[in-house]
Amino acid sequence: MNTLEITAEPADPYVGNVLRGRYRLDALLGSGAMGTVFTAWDAQLDRTVAIKVLRKAQEESAWKRFIQEAQSAAMINHTNVVALTDFGLIEGHPYLVMEFLDGETLTEAIASGPIPPLRVCRIGAQIAKGLQAVHDKGIVHRDLKPDNIFLLEREGKRDVVKIVDFGLAKLMEPEGAGDGLTSTGTILGTPAYMAPEQC
Repeated sequence: MNTLEITAEPADPYVGNVLRGRYRLDALLGSGAMGTVFTAWDAQLDRTVAIKVLRKAQEESAWKRFIQEAQSAAMINHTNVVALTDFGLIEGHPYLVMEFLDGETLTEAIASGPIPPLRVCRIGAQIAKGLQAVHDKGIVHRDLKPDNIFLLEREGKRDVVKIVDFGLAKLMEPEGAGDGLTSTGTILGTPAYMAPEQC
């Protein structure tokens, strides 16, 4: 069995390796603040998936937030929220396996020119429905922005919304509860899309 040994800086040399004897990493999609995302082939389910691997597993708070992302996303089953199919640790490195999204981000759609009002309403309504499903599970996304909204074409329907990246999600807890991962005074998010009072 080939096992992918993931270093602190996953890169192209890892493409082609097999994770856990099941997921063949096919291409590097990109990197973010917390993780690196690959396209992969799931040999067990015979389909393409996306795999997100933690960039700096040595930082305890980072990998705990990463696992929290997996646990949070796994609680949600909604058309407008990315589906999580597997997660865990491999040689101390956390990973998430998600449905592969072949589409564009809302950021890309906005950059291509003005969006007609009716299309804005359709997209906005789906975002609201997805967030309602998230909130019904007691979860706050905390980094909602155009980069984290994917627009897909499904069964002939255009602009099917998928909310992604729960890396900053936090389970809504009673005051005083929790594990201190996102304690009072800690600000997480993207400043351009945060509420003015947070900034």
